[in-house]
Amino acid sequence: MEALATFTGTPDESWFHIVTASIEIAGAPCLPAIVSALDHVRNGHSAGLKASLETIETALKEMNRQLPRMFERLDPGVFYNSIRPYLSGWKSLEQGLIYEACDDRGHSFAGASAAQSCLIAVLDVALGVVHHETGQQGPNRFMLTMRQHMPGSHRAFLEAVEAAANVRPFILGLDDSGQELVRLYNACVHQLKLFRDKHVQIVSLYVVNQARKQDRLGPQPKEAQQVLGTAGASVMPFLKQARNETNETKVSLDEKKSRPSWLDWFLGR
Repeated sequence: MEALATFTGTPDESWFHIVTASIEIAGAPCLPAIVSALDHVRNGHSAGLKASLETIETALKEMNRQLPRMFERLDPGVFYNSIRPYLSGWKSLEQGLIYEACDDRGHSFAGASAAQSCLIAVLDVALGVVHHETGQQGPNRFMLTMRQHMPGSHRAFLEAVEAAANVRPFILGLDDSGQELVRLYNACVHQLKLFRDKHVQIVSLYVVNQARKQDRLGPQPKEAQQVLGTAGASVMPFLKQARNETNETKVSLDEKKSRPSWLDWFLGR
């Protein structure tokens, strides 16, 4: 695999895009498996759900093998100083940015973000992972806004999955004979949590540490002292909360015993 076009012409940027694409490719088997899993949930088909969860877990493990490859050929300094500026948006520009060859209106766009990946978002939805505003209880508006930057067909797929059931209520309603499904479900959630662990490590090295180096070079404006992602979110609190919310989605036996059966949940009883 190779990157046919880059902003900087550096091998580092090419590697960044290659690893990113490799993660998406590794996760591709999750998509039909999610559709199958939701069908099996609706039909109460435990054996089929088991096979779907096994596929999802295997794909997530491969995603987790691909993500750390970023360290192999991407220099943190090159990423932060040369590549990252091209990935940043300009939401902070009050009048937006004028594209002179198009029109005279200012346009305000967010930068690139992993939250714009339908793959990660649909895994959250299918597994029942719920994200809130950082330090609050409401829905995470940043993640919802990032859906606007997905290709239309990707967003439509995500919304269709969201409109259907998710796997977690079914898992919560299983009796003691369903322990293998509970284990498999938790294994999938754990792999997604590990993916977010690795993402935190990468952002810490490539963004946070590099920003601190900039601070040591001289005083920074007050608004620059908070490390933001390329799409404008306060990066580390956002990522760590997303990681913690993922881990909290795992199903414990005590929680499962306090919930109605999957059939009662499905019928609204």
